[in-house]
Amino acid sequence: LLTISGALCVVVPDSPRNCHYSAPAKASPQLLGHLVLMLQVSAGSFYGLVQKQLLPHYPSLVVCAWGYAAGAVEILITVFLAIPLRQALGEHADGFIPEVQSASFWKIPPSAAFPLAYSTVMVSSLGYWIMSWVNQRASPFFVTSFFPVQLVAAALLALLVLHESIAPKVLFGAPLIA
Repeated sequence: LLTISGALCVVVPDSPRNCHYSAPAKASPQLLGHLVLMLQVSAGSFYGLVQKQLLPHYPSLVVCAWGYAAGAVEILITVFLAIPLRQALGEHADGFIPEVQSASFWKIPPSAAFPLAYSTVMVSSLGYWIMSWVNQRASPFFVTSFFPVQLVAAALLALLVLHESIAPKVLFGAPLIA
């Protein structure tokens, strides 16, 4: 209950102007984004449990590769579903479902090449392999108990690198999450 309270303190904006994301007028409410994020957290926890069942039988790198293969299939399904969904929803899809048929959707600006490569190799691939390796030697609870540290690291890096201020609600909510 404390963790959920802390998460709500952190993610629910005080007012629309204090939110980092300003949705287009036609987009669905920000609540949908929070619900999808909670779904992602639940799916990540489930992944840790499934992974733990596979690790006694297969090397951690193989289990991690299977996870990425499943993710690639999911992305392909999403891309192919986006086309008919955009057509069916018409203007209601703007700001909600990407235009995957547009060339600009697939263009990676030169300024994004390094951050994309870094996040793919260091954060994603290496991070998931390390998580698999630790999960093989410890419990899924132990692995996922370190996830709240990401909130603290993100806030500190935003302060140091991006020179953003840390909102009081984050200072209050972060200890509740941990």
